[in-house]
This record gives sequence, structure tokens and C-alpha cells, in this order.
Amino acid sequence: MRVLIGFWVVFVLLCLFSYTADADIYRKIENGQVIFSDTPFDGAEKIELGPINTISGMDKSSTELDKSGSSADHGFKIKIASPVDGRTYQHDKDIAVSYRVESSVPPEDKVVLMLDGQEHGSAVLSGLDRGAHVLEVRILDASGHKIASAAAHFLIYQHSLFQPHS
Repeated sequence: MRVLIGFWVVFVLLCLFSYTADADIYRKIENGQVIFSDTPFDGAEKIELGPINTISGMDKSSTELDKSGSSADHGFKIKIASPVDGRTYQHDKDIAVSYRVESSVPPEDKVVLMLDGQEHGSAVLSGLDRGAHVLEVRILDASGHKIASAAAHFLIYQHSLFQPHS
């Protein structure tokens, strides 16, 4: 019986806390000080809040890589040093691509850089739009099939389109 009562007390408290999380905000300026409250009081005005500014995180499911060719199956181990997986870079800075393949790639195979699913011929990333990006290093066999790969997910940050961060 105590467990049931405890459950209901916790449930009611959670309901109350979730109700107050959506409470209105009131503001009053008194003697040069700004006073905020979640309950109305004399002389206070209700503040209308706009939408919260958010940036969506990296969605790895939308950039899920083809898992058919595993690095372990062919003896290749690829490590991407730059760009760093999960890191945020400033929009006006070039990013040098740096990676290491721990076993030698046969002459008939080739290493290809893919940026956001498109082949990228340069070892320097520049002029990228803000937002999420994926750099993938692929090893392709002579017939063009992917036999090994590694990926780094990273973000490009831009302070403001109207007042760029200096």
C-alpha cells in the first residue's frame, strides 16, 4: 500500500512540475531593477515569448553509411584525424583533410574522399555552408566497389549572416 501511495505522490508532483514549466512570465521595472515572476503581481506586464532559437543536431541516421564493406573484412583500418568527428568549425576557415590507412592500399585500388555523399577531389575543405557535414574516406577496388570506409561528422558554424563574427 505504501508503494502505491508513494507512486501517486510522485505522479502528482511530476504533473505539478510539468504544469509550472509552461507558466507565463511577468516583468516589472521598479526603481531601476527588473523583477521577473511566474505569477502576476501589481504593475507587472505579461511577457510574450517568441520561439526558441535552436539548431538541429547532427542526424547520423540521414547520413548513414553503407555498411556492406567493412574495413576489418579487407584488412584496412582508416583513421580520420581531420576533420575531427563531432567537432564544430568556423565557416570562414579552411579544413585540411588528414587521414591514415594502416595497411598499404594495392595499386589497383584507390582512395576517394566523399563530402556529403559527393566525391570531393581536394584535400582541403573550404567554403562550406553552415550546418552538418560528413566526410567519408573510401577505399574502392578496381571495379569501383567500396571495400573499406571511415567517416567524420562535423558542423560548420557561422555567427550571423548579417554580422559575421570577426
